This record gives sequence, C-alpha cells and structure tokens, in this order.
Amino acid sequence: MCNEKSTNLKFWNDLLLRLLNRFDEEQLRKPVYPNGSCVQWIVGHIASGRKSMIKMLDIPDGEEDWPEGFKRGSCGQYKNSWPDISLIKEYLKKSIDMICSKLEKEGEILTDEATYFLSEKKLTKGHNFQFLMFHEAYHIGQIGMAGNLFGHGPIVK
Repeated sequence: MCNEKSTNLKFWNDLLLRLLNRFDEEQLRKPVYPNGSCVQWIVGHIASGRKSMIKMLDIPDGEEDWPEGFKRGSCGQYKNSWPDISLIKEYLKKSIDMICSKLEKEGEILTDEATYFLSEKKLTKGHNFQFLMFHEAYHIGQIGMAGNLFGHGPIVK
C-alpha cells in the first residue's frame, strides 16, 4: 500500500543522510552561528521527533533513550554525552523503517482522537503527526543551509 506520509518521510530521510555525509566531525559540532545550534544537535533533535512519532504510532521502540537529550530547549546541554553521529544515523535508518512500515501496513491509522501530545491546545493525532513531519522537514532545511554556510553548496543540482 502506498502511503503519502511514508513516501515523504523516506524521501526526507534519504536527503538528510546525504546531507550529513558532507560534514566532517568538526563541522557537525560547530554552531552554525554564534549561540546557535550545531548540526549534530539538530540531527539528534530530529531523532527525538522520530521517537515521538514512534510513540504516537504505538510502536515498541527498544532501548534507545538518548534521543531524549535532544528535546526542545536542550541545545548543547548534554554535548559531552551525545552519541557518535554514526549511532544517530543508524537510529534514523531504523526509525524511518519502523514508522513507514506501520504507515504502509495499516494505512491511515492516525485517528481524530483529540490529544494534548504536542500542544496545550487539543489537537487530533493526525494534526500532531503532520506537525512532526513539518518539524522534520524544517530542520532538514536548516541542515542544508548549514552545509551552504560551510561551503558545501546545494545537494541537488
């Protein structure tokens, strides 16, 4: 079954991994602008959003608890305990497979059930999931821009 959400998420994940391959270790941990986030934190933050998607879809997600250290407002707080970028990339691959598999097998599973999952305002699970998708695309755009600032140029020519 083709699922539009799954198709978009897979495309964005592939783009994200391609973008990440352009950065060296120093660039990953260097703030993009003074007092700003570094690419590695943004990627970990995307992983934190994926963990929220997995929770929303009621998927058992295993033992990974490190994405919690990349929640909103945590920028740089736990820098010394961040996992290696290769571990984050593996989680991105694994998590997108879990999410897309569930979406493809079960179709539109995000109900109109109201929840406070991501907001003080009651929204449906579908709205919350759409926000997480937008959130991921937004941060992937930030990483693309960071690549430009580090002199990498566009990924798509």
